[in-house]
Amino acid sequence: MTGARMFLPRIPFLRGTRLPREGEGDGHRSDEHGVMNTSPAPGSGLNKAAGIAMVVIAVTHVVFTMNPFWPQWISGALRDRTADAESMAAFWAQPGGFAAVLLLLGLLINHMARNGQRPPSYCGWLMLGWIGLCLVLIGPASGFVLGLVPSGLLIAASIRGAGTDRVDA
Repeated sequence: MTGARMFLPRIPFLRGTRLPREGEGDGHRSDEHGVMNTSPAPGSGLNKAAGIAMVVIAVTHVVFTMNPFWPQWISGALRDRTADAESMAAFWAQPGGFAAVLLLLGLLINHMARNGQRPPSYCGWLMLGWIGLCLVLIGPASGFVLGLVPSGLLIAASIRGAGTDRVDA
């Protein structure tokens, strides 16, 4: 028994899981007999699409909100509070905004879907609530409308996957 295999049964939160044997792949789900289940998790295609949509939205946001204020920001105008209102608004619209977090979330959800895991159902619902609030505040003519796509896909995936056994990673 190798080092990692030897300790797995003793760690309570890893009980019921096992490392893959030679030739079994990268540790995807297995049934109670240790037979690998290679079928995709319910809703995994929807989760992949949601992750890709989030990445596309984040990258599009960064590309279309490029601005001339980077030299000011790097020189410290934000830290010493000498930046004007337009510069501050541009900061919160681009590097200080949600685009980087949306990119990371999209990559994480895509990774989870490719590994047969489901994100928690509250991800889609919270994203929908946030998008809804922003649409009420700024109106439908903004890019927030695009956020309805990944939030809807996440909600649909969680509904499709409801009732199936959870996979312990």
